[in-house]
Amino acid sequence: MLEGKGLSLATLAQELPILYTVLEGKKLEKKGIENRPLFGCVPTQQPAYSYLKKEYDGKIPNAEYAGKNAFYIGCHQYLNQDDLEYIVGVFDKIFS
Repeated sequence: MLEGKGLSLATLAQELPILYTVLEGKKLEKKGIENRPLFGCVPTQQPAYSYLKKEYDGKIPNAEYAGKNAFYIGCHQYLNQDDLEYIVGVFDKIFS
């Protein structure tokens, strides 16, 4: 499903029936893929910026969606092609 495609948030959001739940996170961890939910990353999701909520509420739906549904996986300069292919294969199995 993901082979030959960029692993961007947009690709995942369009292609996968679900993005991230605790269950999927544990499945990834069991396969050796570190992950965690994306923290609320926009003013509408951060208590410290609650004073901006009215200004941004409903105006940044893509960022709000990403903040609620996206997740990180481990990524560093020592990943090689085999590692990347392994990750894509695990995603294919879990999310298909």
